[in-house]
Amino acid sequence: MPSSIIWWGNWKLTGNVMGRAAEHSVAVEWVLNHQFLRVHEKDNAPATNDRVPYEAMIMVGYDNTSDRYSLIGMTSSAGVFRKTLGYGTRSGDEIRFVFEYPDGPFHTTFRWNP
Repeated sequence: MPSSIIWWGNWKLTGNVMGRAAEHSVAVEWVLNHQFLRVHEKDNAPATNDRVPYEAMIMVGYDNTSDRYSLIGMTSSAGVFRKTLGYGTRSGDEIRFVFEYPDGPFHTTFRWNP
C-alpha cells in the first residue's frame, strides 16, 4: 500500500448501525510482511440471549498492477460465508470499495483525517 497513508492503531468507533447507537473497538495493524492491513472491529456491547455482538476481521491490500485496493472481510453476523472481494480506488483521503453481489452492488468507504 502507498506508504503516505498512516493506517495502524486503535480507535473507538461510534455512530448508528441500522438505526441503533453503536460503539465498537477497532484495532488496525500491518501483517504479512507489511503487504496487508488487518482491521479487527468488535462491538463493545455485551452478548444477550437474543443478540451476538458484531465482530469483523478485514484484510486490505493494494495491487500495483491494477492501481487499486482489495478488501475481503469476515463477520460474526454473516451466517453464510460469501466469497466476495471488494475493490476500491483512492480519491484524496478516502477509498471507496465496491462489492459485486448477485442482488446488486454494495458500497463502503474508508475515510481518514490525516
